[in-house]
Amino acid sequence: MSGNEEEQNPALDLLLPQRRFSREEWLTLIEHRLNSIKPYLDNFTLETMGEKHFLPYGSGFNLTELRENKITFDGWTEGVLDSQGLFFASPRCDWEQWDYEKERIEMPLWGMLRNGSLVSMTLYLDIKNHRVDGDKHSGSVGDVVRVVIKETDVATILSFYPDAHLEGENNGPSHLWWQLGKQIEEFVSRRGHLYRDAQKLQKQFELEDMLLKRTGADKREETEKDEVACTS
Repeated sequence: MSGNEEEQNPALDLLLPQRRFSREEWLTLIEHRLNSIKPYLDNFTLETMGEKHFLPYGSGFNLTELRENKITFDGWTEGVLDSQGLFFASPRCDWEQWDYEKERIEMPLWGMLRNGSLVSMTLYLDIKNHRVDGDKHSGSVGDVVRVVIKETDVATILSFYPDAHLEGENNGPSHLWWQLGKQIEEFVSRRGHLYRDAQKLQKQFELEDMLLKRTGADKREETEKDEVACTS
């Protein structure tokens, strides 16, 4: 590819026509967005898998706490919870979406690690003590009894999100698309704050340097002149 040619963006070919997308087209879009993020992961401040807090809503926990509570971890390898990356909860983690006719449900989480690999973290919850009366929920939100961690792919991650025809309900593949976009917005915001704080500190130091020179107590220039004389 010559320097004057723009790199082909498969997302634009799909996004420009105004229409709904098939499952295969959503797969292309999500793969593109993940691949776009991947080169920048080394420059981002990332959470570890173990410290990321997930919900059942109202009862936040993280995987490190579950491990310390002797919850069974399948696919466990030493240090896996220290892996840094972007981690997300799928719409199936929303307790309002659970099938309370069941005693146990799966709560799929996923992430992209700093090295660009994809991983799923499926939590198995015992919800038999959760009671629903109309729109009222009571009892235990759910007790985690098992966690399965394994490498995964984009197609599997997309399966955690309902079919494309449900996208208008804000829980389909478009929800995954916007999750990734929101993550980058947050990075930009944090970097912006950091840049502005650094600029403020720089201006403070420039003022203090100027005032120091006016006192005559700054011997740095004389020292530099002596060093130049010694090397000449």
